Formats: sequence, structure tokens, C-alpha cells
Amino acid sequence: MALLSKKSAPKKKAAEKTILNSHWLFTVYLTLVSLVAVIVMSVNLGILITSLGKYIIITDQEYIMSDRVYQIRQCEEPKYAWSETIKRSQDEIDTCIEKATERALAARSINLKETFIESLAWFAVFGLLFWFHYPKFLATRREK
Repeated sequence: MALLSKKSAPKKKAAEKTILNSHWLFTVYLTLVSLVAVIVMSVNLGILITSLGKYIIITDQEYIMSDRVYQIRQCEEPKYAWSETIKRSQDEIDTCIEKATERALAARSINLKETFIESLAWFAVFGLLFWFHYPKFLATRREK
């Protein structure tokens, strides 16, 4: 009796696998996951290429003058202490501009590195999803 029950159990599992594979909902699931993975990978590849282009084409000086010019202008303005204004010396202005430039370039570098890392991570995650789901989708479609 025990031998018969052991032999019939694998047949059920095989039957269950074919039912799951041939079910239309499973095919829809595989289709959606594959499609979403391709879309997300394409978007993240676009973000990566755009960020790389910005890094290569836009120089540091152009970046500072376009996005961070307000930090440089703040250095040339007088200080305000309570109700009086204190004019800055040229040495203070030069030091402030140097520090503002350094901070702006560090912020640019960090932002670009974060964008590269995020894009590559999302690309890898959805690439793995695509890699595991799309071949199964093709095999399911061939069976039908």
C-alpha cells in the first residue's frame, strides 16, 4: 500500500505543474512581468546614458555657473548682523567663493554617483526579473 501511494504522489505534482503552466493567468503574469521589466530597464538605461552625457559634456565651470551661481553670488553680498550690514573683505569673498565652488562640485559628484548606482541597481533587478520570466514565457507559449 505504501508503495502505491508513493508512486501516485509524483504524478499529481507533474499534473499540477502542467495545469499551472498551461493556465492563461500564468501566461498573463509572465507577459506582464517581462513587459514591465523591459520598460523599467529601458528607462533606467536612458537615465544612465543621460547622466553620463551630462557628466562628459557639461564642464564643472558650466555646472557652477548654471546651477550653483546663487552660492557664488551670496559670497559677494554683505553679512547681516541684527540691524546692521557688514561689508565683506576681498579675502573673505575669495575664501567664500572657493568653498562654495568646492561644495558645488562635491554635490555634483555625489549626485552623479548616486544616479549611476541607482540606475544600475534598478537595471540589474529588473534584468534578473526579465531573465527568469521571459524564457518561461516563451516555453509556455510554445506549449500552446
